[in-house]
Amino acid sequence: MTKSKRNILIGAAALLGLVGVEAGYNVLKSPKACVEIENLGPEPIEDLAVACGESRVEGVSIAPGATAKVFVSGRGPGLLSLRFRQKGNALSSFDLPGFDPAQMSREGFRLMLRLRPNEVERFQDVAEPNTMLGRWKRDFLIRFRESTGLSTEDDIP
Repeated sequence: MTKSKRNILIGAAALLGLVGVEAGYNVLKSPKACVEIENLGPEPIEDLAVACGESRVEGVSIAPGATAKVFVSGRGPGLLSLRFRQKGNALSSFDLPGFDPAQMSREGFRLMLRLRPNEVERFQDVAEPNTMLGRWKRDFLIRFRESTGLSTEDDIP
């Protein structure tokens, strides 16, 4: 075997090994889902704590009219808890039972929460792909649709 063939074989084996490690890591890690919180109140939200199972994010502040993205992980339906302080808002915490980060991630959605004084609006929206393969697929579809004239803002995942 020549030196160049051996180097190509070593490079291909290393690349295959890295792909295998990445695939194994993606299978074993807990799926993450995005929870996007929008403050539609006149006062800032302070000390926001978001918890879902073992996943917990604390100390987030959101200015009036601003949005914060929080990523939580988990493998099955559980309780999503939000606790916060906001001047003039009697609502300081709420729970959403049955929140499933794995399903949200699999289906490509994010949970949107719009907080107003004493009111919460929730809905699902299309999320940014959270894997490299998902982003490549999205970018490929965008280029394909643009090149064929099928591109609109509504049909791009």
